[in-house]
Amino acid sequence: MPIMNLTEIEAKRLRHFLFESEDCDFVEYAKSIKSTAELHYFLWNYNCDDGIGAIRSVIENRFCDFGTALMAFWYLGGTDWLDEKYVNSINPDGHFDQELQLAKDIASALTIGKYSSSIYRYEPELNKLAKYKLNKAGIDECLFEPNDGEDWDRHAV
Repeated sequence: MPIMNLTEIEAKRLRHFLFESEDCDFVEYAKSIKSTAELHYFLWNYNCDDGIGAIRSVIENRFCDFGTALMAFWYLGGTDWLDEKYVNSINPDGHFDQELQLAKDIASALTIGKYSSSIYRYEPELNKLAKYKLNKAGIDECLFEPNDGEDWDRHAV
C-alpha cells in the first residue's frame, strides 16, 4: 500500500493551527481532520503540554490508524501507565487519572485490534533490555514493537 502523504491544503491548514494561530481549539481541530495523513502529522507535531483532550480526539477519530494510536500511547508515557507501582508512586492524589485512563483506553484499543489499518509506522524508542522486561512482564508486544506501517517524512510540516 502506498503511503498517504499530506496534501498541500492539509499541510497549510496544519501549519496554521499548530504554529500560526493564537487561539485554536486543538480538540475541535483534531475532530475535524478527515485524513489519516493529517491526523498523524497533527499528533507528531502536537505539544502534549496543551492538554490530552486533543490526543483523545485523535484516537477517537475514524481516520486514526494503528501507528498513530501507538504514537499517542507513547506520547502519554507508554507502558509506564500499565505498571501499578509506578502509577501509585506518581499519582497518589489522582492528579493524573485522566492520563492514566486515556493510556489504558489506547492500550486496550491497540490490543483488541480496534485500528484495522496500519498506514504509518511508529517505533517506540526502547532498547533490547526494555523490550525484554516488557515481554517478561506480560505486556502485549503490539504496545512496544514497531508496527507494520510505512516510514514517513517527519519534516513534512
